[in-house]
Amino acid sequence: MKFDVISDNYFYCEGIKSPQTEVHYVLSTQDIDHFFSQFEQNNHLIIAVENMHLRGMAIDLCRASQTKYVVLLEDMIKNDWFEIDNVIYFSMDCSQQHIRKIITSPVMNKGDKLTQRELDILPHVHLNNTTMATKLNLSQKTASGYKIILKRKLKMKAFNSLALARMKNAIMCTDVDDQGYLVS
Repeated sequence: MKFDVISDNYFYCEGIKSPQTEVHYVLSTQDIDHFFSQFEQNNHLIIAVENMHLRGMAIDLCRASQTKYVVLLEDMIKNDWFEIDNVIYFSMDCSQQHIRKIITSPVMNKGDKLTQRELDILPHVHLNNTTMATKLNLSQKTASGYKIILKRKLKMKAFNSLALARMKNAIMCTDVDDQGYLVS
């Protein structure tokens, strides 16, 4: 099994090089466009891009071309993963062997899958409990409970608004301006 990896982290690119891995260092939208113009659809694509705008662009291009892809995230617990809509999200600290194993036979506990209600709440999870409760017509206690459940199911190592916003953006590819900054 061969991997194509795109990343904006030079040290990550250098550290992951192997005979089974083709590494592509991307720093701009032009680099992403260039990569996708030459990408072979039969390879597994791993997106390890930290810049939210570039990652969102890469994910949008994958979705448009119906390319299967994997996303590596820095806010996840080491060696953990979850799946939403046939996209697997891994911890940035996963080994290539672990990624191969999960890609070839992903098995997820039923209790770890996000329910439709949790997916509906995900776009608002980065808000404070009061704002989230008001927007979704929930109690503050219910909003807080959903945040705790989503943190566990998304395998997050930190639980703050910025980490939640980064996770939400990686899954939904929304709320980012051209420089990669979150917009409200």
